[in-house]
Amino acid sequence: MADIEDEKDIPRENALKRHIAVDFRDNDLKGYIRIDASTFLQYRPSAEEIKAIINSKGIKYGIDESIFENVISKKIEEQWVEIAWGKPAVEGKDGYIDYKFRIDSETMPKVDEHGRVNLKELHKIENIVKDQLLAVHIPPVYGRTGISVKRLTIHPSRVADVKLLGGTNTYFSQDGNELYASCDGMVVIRKNRIEVDPVYIVSGDVGSATGNIHFVGSVIVQGSVLDGYIIKANEEIVINGAVGAANIESGKSVTIKGGFNGKEKGIITAEKVEVLFVNQGIVYSKEDCIVHDSIMHSEIYTGGFLKVEEGKGAIIGGKITATKGVVANVIGAEAYPRTVIECGLPYEAFARFMQLEKEFIKNRRSYIESDKNINILESQKKEGKLDEEKLKLYDALIALRKKSIGEILAIIIETRLLSFKINESYASVISAKKIYPGTEFYSPKNSIKISTEQSPFFIKIIDGAFVVGSG
Repeated sequence: MADIEDEKDIPRENALKRHIAVDFRDNDLKGYIRIDASTFLQYRPSAEEIKAIINSKGIKYGIDESIFENVISKKIEEQWVEIAWGKPAVEGKDGYIDYKFRIDSETMPKVDEHGRVNLKELHKIENIVKDQLLAVHIPPVYGRTGISVKRLTIHPSRVADVKLLGGTNTYFSQDGNELYASCDGMVVIRKNRIEVDPVYIVSGDVGSATGNIHFVGSVIVQGSVLDGYIIKANEEIVINGAVGAANIESGKSVTIKGGFNGKEKGIITAEKVEVLFVNQGIVYSKEDCIVHDSIMHSEIYTGGFLKVEEGKGAIIGGKITATKGVVANVIGAEAYPRTVIECGLPYEAFARFMQLEKEFIKNRRSYIESDKNINILESQKKEGKLDEEKLKLYDALIALRKKSIGEILAIIIETRLLSFKINESYASVISAKKIYPGTEFYSPKNSIKISTEQSPFFIKIIDGAFVVGSG
């Protein structure tokens, strides 16, 4: 603190400057003053004098002059008083890309409504459909300058921007800020460009590492498809290896370069199927089904031709339903396994009939199981042994049984309607170089059971009836 006695010959303004200090805080956004002891007693400074002094010491903006009066009236000394405020700069925001698809590679197994985890449903693929919004460019928001108590401009930080880059199978909105898919597929980012790939390629096997595959485009599997897994695709499916007891479903075609060993559980469904061999498998092919070597103890349903002409070219055991006909080298085998060939039947009606048969078995099993549990709970209910949890279970089982009954009745009605369509007839042929006993042929109107070896063999189906001849 300056000695007031030594300031008698110093001009008043200079003396006051010695007793009024200023301070700057928060990056010069706040200004403070501090008045020494006995200053008011000796000098009685006015508000104008205080303002002039703090101006000369650098506080030039945002001064609240009402505080001068408060400081003077209360003679506030020996403490810092906040007296001026600047305006901070408003920071801007960087531009960014708002991705409308999952960009992380994490996969989470599917959890059903009962809390059970399905480790085969890993959701590794995020399907994209044509014209779906993929990403939006959000432009930067520029900040606003501020001002310090020193009346100096405070500049906000510079903002950055990014460019939305589109690649193959994408298109932009008119303003260039939105990117859309021009086809169905999956999103990939290559060299910062967003692209849509209509083909999903599995470099190895479809199994625990990949999980089930559900894709809106085409699927190529470089390896095999292991037991218990599913591939469903809207477009073509090509499998370079083999297929086990798996479910393969395509909206177009399925090509399996290895064999299909279904183990009585595997199912292939497509518009067209081509496979090396089928063993204990089920195949639904709306158009032609081509098997390059043999079919053994399997079920084949096709709305076109079944062709087994290469390699062994054999159909051994099982059941074949082919609307347009069957062409094979050999039908049956020396052990005379029962081999059923049905031709001339309408594929869609028959395929639906087979599906309804499976649904009937499933709903019947559900009905029997729920009815059994209801009877057990009803016995406990009569004895007053049902707690709240068991009452909820009882109500749920009643609803399930009612649902099963309704679905069974609907299946019965639809099956009866389909029976009329199944009796419709289509022109068809059956041709083989050799047929063994145990083979049975069926058309909408009649049947033939083979009791002796025949070579060659040729049948036409006209108006639902057989016309037997030689090829």
